[in-house]
Amino acid sequence: MKEISESERIQRALNQGESVTAVIYEPDIIGAIIGQAELLSRGIPNIDSFRMRGIYEATGGIAVKLSALRYHSQRFRELQDQRLAELELDSDSFETIKRGVIICEKEMLFEFEAFFFQIKSTLDMLVKIFVPVFGGKRSTLSTYGADGKDVITYLEQLKKDKKLELPIGRLDWLIELIQQVKDPWLKPLIALRDTVSHYRSFIGIGFTWNAETKEINVPMADVGGSVYPLVEVMKRETEQLIDYSREFISRAILCAVPPNIGFYPMSENGKSILQRLVGQRLVSSDLQPEFQCPAQLCGKRH
Repeated sequence: MKEISESERIQRALNQGESVTAVIYEPDIIGAIIGQAELLSRGIPNIDSFRMRGIYEATGGIAVKLSALRYHSQRFRELQDQRLAELELDSDSFETIKRGVIICEKEMLFEFEAFFFQIKSTLDMLVKIFVPVFGGKRSTLSTYGADGKDVITYLEQLKKDKKLELPIGRLDWLIELIQQVKDPWLKPLIALRDTVSHYRSFIGIGFTWNAETKEINVPMADVGGSVYPLVEVMKRETEQLIDYSREFISRAILCAVPPNIGFYPMSENGKSILQRLVGQRLVSSDLQPEFQCPAQLCGKRH
């Protein structure tokens, strides 16, 4: 809390009579989503406080969604472990499961549904970064759309806008990212989320009996023809969406940075220096622009 109260940006807002809402994010999420965005945004020509505030609002909203995803995944695991321990002491429920009855675990079901609702919500939040980065109206693109098609259409239109003078290669780089994740990862997730949201609830989430091992099985999921514990699938998808969000935001911001300003992955030593300065943990693939490497803090330019 001390870091929040002493933040220069927060102090400036408070001195101007503005209200401030402080959110305590997990270190890796704030570093990957908000910290990197702040660093890269400094390369956008003539960026003002209004646009920077828009970037903070967009990345802050994305960070909240990602934190919610991780919360639901972890809470699902906690409930699963708790119910397993209870079933060992509940002979009636234990025998019922052995007979082949799947008892719907409602609390686990609630967390599972909330988890998948947040996935689509996170994707919709990602496009909010476009308004402060590229300009335009909020109504221009309000959702991620089906498999990212709406986002790709929007970016293709930006390529034709000569007034913006955006680097075509970097716009194509962002489009490439969206296309790469569409079929192997994102499309099945969105379809599953829509099924949960619009058609039926996964009332079959519960424990089953394994006659071969004589043990209770945790809820499982079929992913690409292979069966995994559902809790492991949720954890994996959470971390994958965090990685995708980080890459999406960084590529989007770099589209507004002049092509003569390069960028490269930040070294571990550079991250350590920056972490001490901004209090944000950065991950292995975080980028930094050439004009703002940690060495510049000592007056050197790279």
